[in-house]
Amino acid sequence: MDEKVTENSQQHRFELPIADGAIAAAYYRLENGRVVLIHTEVPSEFSGQGDRIAIGARHL
Repeated sequence: MDEKVTENSQQHRFELPIADGAIAAAYYRLENGRVVLIHTEVPSEFSGQGDRIAIGARHL
């Protein structure tokens, strides 16, 4: 998988394309100059397959 995590600042989330237009998302808020991840979502068929979006979001 060569897709990259991108930031969607309007929806306060990081996004990772995973298949056929579906995305995994990690929602965040800014707190004291830090990014705090508060919720993650993936389509149910991809649930439990790792934490790549959270790891990728740390490297933006």
